[in-house]
Amino acid sequence: MRPSRHVRRAGTRPRYTRSSSYGRVPVRPNRRSNSQPGIGLPSLSLPTLRLPVIRIGWLVWLLVGLVAIGLLVVVANLTKVESIKVEGTKNLNTLHVQQLTEEGIKQQWFGRNILLVQTGGLASYLQDKEPAIKSATVHRVNNHTLNVSITERQPTLNWRSGNSLYLLDSDGTVIGPSQGAYESLPTITDGSSLPVEEGKRVVPASFVGFAAQLAAQLPASGVGVVAMTVPETTSELMVKTDKGYTIKFDTTRPVAGEITDLQVVLKELERSKKVPKEYIDLRIKNKAYYK
Repeated sequence: MRPSRHVRRAGTRPRYTRSSSYGRVPVRPNRRSNSQPGIGLPSLSLPTLRLPVIRIGWLVWLLVGLVAIGLLVVVANLTKVESIKVEGTKNLNTLHVQQLTEEGIKQQWFGRNILLVQTGGLASYLQDKEPAIKSATVHRVNNHTLNVSITERQPTLNWRSGNSLYLLDSDGTVIGPSQGAYESLPTITDGSSLPVEEGKRVVPASFVGFAAQLAAQLPASGVGVVAMTVPETTSELMVKTDKGYTIKFDTTRPVAGEITDLQVVLKELERSKKVPKEYIDLRIKNKAYYK
């Protein structure tokens, strides 16, 4: 028996069949023709969630950074300045020097880390802040202790400018206001009343040495010192005596030579029974004038 033919009518779609135990069953094609729209729910576009990609290298650097921070914290605690020892103080209060040192440490970039403390800068800070400190050295004793060694300025003279009295050390630097026992030191009055700044030098060291030596030796000549004044320049010193007259000294010459000249003049005046009414001038070597 010949198989039956399926004749497709014009304008109709071909039918597809599949074999089964019940015969041939028509099957719709899986694909739809583009010319025939499908019927159904509209398609939805859902947002895509993108997870950030963390590279392993970043995790390693993050871990290294955390470990480094932890080590810094540990080292900072192991090398923290906990005590400050001060030596060399005579007139200054030790606690005062310790407090200045603490302030200097706070001014530095790395604070109290003893390994990073700039000892030279700290010593300079002490000298700048306290005029009575002539020199200072700072060194580390161990991981927690700093040692501060200072040399104080030696009070030698008083310097009066206007209504203020200042203390000078041996090199002519202003230590600070003169008070207490230092007021008994020889006092030099500035005839020009120039302004004075603590920690600054107002007269040469040679002048200080001359004035201090003169004040100590002059009474042995039978002349009491009432006042000492610098007129315009420190190369001259005018001494008002308890005899009523003034003695004019040249501070660039040795004290001993001028006192010798003074003794010669005083003997001559005593021999001739004369007393100067105004002054004795010793500023010219081996010569003396009086009036």
